[in-house]
Order: sequence, then C-alpha cells, then structure tokens
Amino acid sequence: MYKKNVKKYVLMMAALLLVCVVSVAGTLAYLSATTGAVTNTFVIGSLFSEDPNNPGDPDDPTDDIGLILREHKATYAGNGAYTLSQTEEVTTNTYNKILPGVDVPKDPFVRTNGLQVDAYLFIEVVNGLPEGLTAVVDTDNWTATTLTGKHGGTVYVYALNGGVIQADLPTTYILEGNVIDVAGNYQSENQTSLSFYGYIIQAAGSANYTEAWGKF
Repeated sequence: MYKKNVKKYVLMMAALLLVCVVSVAGTLAYLSATTGAVTNTFVIGSLFSEDPNNPGDPDDPTDDIGLILREHKATYAGNGAYTLSQTEEVTTNTYNKILPGVDVPKDPFVRTNGLQVDAYLFIEVVNGLPEGLTAVVDTDNWTATTLTGKHGGTVYVYALNGGVIQADLPTTYILEGNVIDVAGNYQSENQTSLSFYGYIIQAAGSANYTEAWGKF
C-alpha cells in the first residue's frame, strides 16, 4: 500500500510540475510594438511649368512655354528696305534684295515662360556674314565667352547675375540696335547666313556658367 501511495504521489507531483511548466511558458512571449511606414516619394523637377518631357517648342509660334528664340517677320518694302512685323514671330527670315548702304532690320530675341528654377542662359551666334554686312551683339544683354559653341559659333552668356536668371526673362534682344549694318561698298552676291541658338540649364549643381556649359 505504501508503494501505491508513493506512486500516486509521484504521479501527482509530475502532473503539478507539468502544470507549472506550462504556466511559466505562458509568460515568455516577447514584448513588442510596431509603427506605420515612413514613405518617401521622389519626383524629378523641371525647368519649366509644363511637362518636363515637352518644355515647349520654340519652332511653333503658338507654343510659348519654355525657352523661346525667335524674331519678327521681315517684309520687303522696296528699294532695299525691309520692315518688321510688330506681332508676327518667326524662326527664319530671308533677305533677297539687299542694297549697298541700306541697313536691314533684324531683331532676334529670347524670352522664357514658366521658369521654375534658377538657370544659366546662353546664346550662340554663328556669323556667316560677308565683309560689308555687320551684326553686333548687344553687350548690355550678353557677354561674350571663350566657350566652344555647339555649332561652331561664338557663345554669349546672359550679362547679369553671372549668367543666371531667377525668374522669367521678358523679351531680350540679341543684336545692338536690332539691325544689320550694310556698308556702302557692299557687293557680295553669295548667299550668306546669320544664325542664333539658345540654351538654358539649371544653375543648381554648377559653380559658374563655364561649368554649367560643360553639362550640355
């Protein structure tokens, strides 16, 4: 009988021990907490307010977003004289009847519309005029540089603020007096040209206009 009671006691202690182990195990879960996500969204900026992949078409006179480079339409008025339209903007003019000593009006200009960030502004002038025709860049608006032009011409940077524009630039002319001087002894019959190009690039990330030009 003693053995039976001992066996019963042992079994009871085993059962109690099992209960005790289960109870202790129930208190060992890790304390924890969670947070919501921190989300970062990155969207590329743009020079102009329109779609950065379509910042305006300077060859489309109806599109006036972005960097615009145009001039007013020239119309022959007789005796070697030309007049410029007050409103019609074009990207090309042809002068077929130049006479010695009769100056030719020409008013290429740039402007910006919708500029979002500070930017360096450049023009390039490719001067293929012969002796006797003279076009002078307006140094009040533009400063000549020693940079290499993309089309082999002379590169000019905007004359103010180290070449940086910080807001939309109104119509800013390129040639002094908006004219091509025609010498009295001008005799060339060869077809010649005078071409202009405009460039703009964000100022952020460049220490000066020379560094900025190298990023085109």
